[in-house]
Amino acid sequence: MRQKTNENKSTSCVYQELNPEMDAFLAGYLEDGRHRGLRESTIHLHDKIGHYFLSAVTETGCLKPQEMDAHSIGAACLRIRSRWYLSHIRTFLRYAYHSGYTGRDYSGVVPLFKRPQPYPSVYTAEEILKIENSVDQDSPHGKRDYAALLLATRLGIRSGDISSMTFKELDFEGNLVRLTQHKTGIPIELPMVPDVKDALKRYLQEERSDYDSPYVFLRIVPPYSHISVQAITKIVRTAIAAAGIDPDGRKQGPHAFRSSLASSMVNDNIPYEVVRKTHTDQNAFLCRAAPKHQTAMSHISFQTRKYKSFWPAPTVGPTNIQTRKSVRPTWSSVCCCGCSLGAGSGWVSRSPPKSKI
Repeated sequence: MRQKTNENKSTSCVYQELNPEMDAFLAGYLEDGRHRGLRESTIHLHDKIGHYFLSAVTETGCLKPQEMDAHSIGAACLRIRSRWYLSHIRTFLRYAYHSGYTGRDYSGVVPLFKRPQPYPSVYTAEEILKIENSVDQDSPHGKRDYAALLLATRLGIRSGDISSMTFKELDFEGNLVRLTQHKTGIPIELPMVPDVKDALKRYLQEERSDYDSPYVFLRIVPPYSHISVQAITKIVRTAIAAAGIDPDGRKQGPHAFRSSLASSMVNDNIPYEVVRKTHTDQNAFLCRAAPKHQTAMSHISFQTRKYKSFWPAPTVGPTNIQTRKSVRPTWSSVCCCGCSLGAGSGWVSRSPPKSKI
């Protein structure tokens, strides 16, 4: 099994060989996950954790799943360094019980580990502009990196959707980006703001190879397939370092820009439901409107309240708020840098929001 880490290199993910009984046990668990509709990325994670766990169980002298007991399971859990795996192991053991491999449910033997809920990483508008301007567009892949970066900073698109973006998803005439998110399967429609549109055109006209591929962002060396998610992360990390910005514990991947953009929208009093549907995961922090999550939201808002938003607030009438009907937001045609979306985009123009400085 090979996993790409950057454009030009790949590393092997080698798991310890399991005996036939344990290997068949794990294969049945993975197949059960597929029948339940789990994504292949989740199946891959279960395969990885399952190998680690069963290898640790085997080292205790337990060679068959039917021989597992509280002692061998507890000893195996102590051998596993990452506490993040424990919840997955607990699910694995429940499957073992319900499938008849074990006589009792040993999931209670696994130590409890409550995952911390850190505040989402947020960069200010000034920091994001420095990150964007730090990209050397004269390098062999500079225009590609700059266009991909703007899709993350200005529109909050995930790295997976950027790396696999196709020409069918770009509507230059209508100034729109229409795509179906890989993570959620939900289609979204975003405005192609002028800076993003210009960056894409410069890359396509001046730098991208003539290789016949439906994907927008290609590698610069053969094979000319689309760039990987890891390459998008490397672009962001390189830009942050070149801008001289101290992350100070914040994440340095493209997902941090989704949090930054979303928190800026919240700071501009955009309804949480609109923000959630536009830029955040269904299980992300912005959809947690319960009182216990308001502290985190207040913290994020405080971080960015003195900076101008990348997204102006939508127009939502009082009637819509009272009836709680979902509405399509009427976005401003002015970006944070003062640029206009242009005519014919389908987005209503109005004056830019006042600075909150």
